[in-house]
Amino acid sequence: MKSNYLFFILFLVSSMGFAQCFGTFEYPFGGVESFNDGNVQEISDCNYGGDFADINELTIGSDYKFSSSVATDYFTLTDQSNNVIASGLVPLVVNAIAYTNVRLHINSSASCGEATGCRITTIQCTSCTPA
Repeated sequence: MKSNYLFFILFLVSSMGFAQCFGTFEYPFGGVESFNDGNVQEISDCNYGGDFADINELTIGSDYKFSSSVATDYFTLTDQSNNVIASGLVPLVVNAIAYTNVRLHINSSASCGEATGCRITTIQCTSCTPA
């Protein structure tokens, strides 16, 4: 019995590490068309945990880094239909992206936390050459 209980606890804890969180608001807050020039580009200077932002004009096959000014934030990147592309703690790195238009769901923790404090969110094409 103890081994079944231990297995259940380990399964529960391990599955929590792979959360996929979605913005809780109906409309995006913030959004950009990516410059794809290798420089860090601001998405918003005040996203809350629970927001999502639309990001357009990504270059298919390029690598991108999505960051937040809050080191414990958790991002879920989806296509426009909310199919998950990647998720994880910031910075979230996506190699060889397959979509030109995405949504960045911003949460304050891997348990899909919401928060009202502003955070600056950014995108950078890491495989693009800066101007």
